[in-house]
Order: sequence, then structure tokens, then C-alpha cells
Amino acid sequence: MEEKEFFSIEETAKIVKVDEKVLLFWEEQIPVFNSLINENGKFYRKEDIETFLKIKDLLYKEGLTLSGARRKLLQDRKEIDRNPLYNLLKEVKKELQSILTILENSDKN
Repeated sequence: MEEKEFFSIEETAKIVKVDEKVLLFWEEQIPVFNSLINENGKFYRKEDIETFLKIKDLLYKEGLTLSGARRKLLQDRKEIDRNPLYNLLKEVKKELQSILTILENSDKN
């Protein structure tokens, strides 16, 4: 996958190898995505693409229904959120982003 922050719905569909309508349907049925919509269209993050690929595997390789895939993804999310290391890493990331913002602003002055 390319090293960029956002991917258009067209790019995402090519990476996941499904139709754009399938992505939209999955997104509607499984509320775990953080897509961005602006005047240029709909965009997804790498994490969203990884989730789409996971859904595809759950449906086509493991034979789960969409409802089963939804339960599995939401269960996995809850387990991750309860992990103290994950929460610590979220805090570290937040602090690093704050430091980066400060450094970028100091370069402008």
C-alpha cells in the first residue's frame, strides 16, 4: 500500500478488489470506519482499508455472514480498547502529535 494518509474510494476499491458500492454497503452495515468526506469525495485511512480487507476475509474466506463479521470486528475492538498497552500508545501518539505541531509552528516563526 502506498505511503500516504488518505485514499479515495476508487483507490480503496482497487486495493480491496471489490466494487465501490460494496465498500459503501459494508461501511453502512459495520460502524467502525473513520472516512473523511469533503468537496473532493470520500476518503479512507490505511486503518479503514485494513478493516475492509479483514471484512472481506471474514466473509469470503471464513464464511461468516455480514452480521457475524460485524460482531467479530466489534468484539476485537473492545478487546483492543481494554488493553492497557494500547491505551498507553494512544496517549504517546497524542503527545507526539502535539510536539510535532509545536515544532512545525516554531519553524514558521
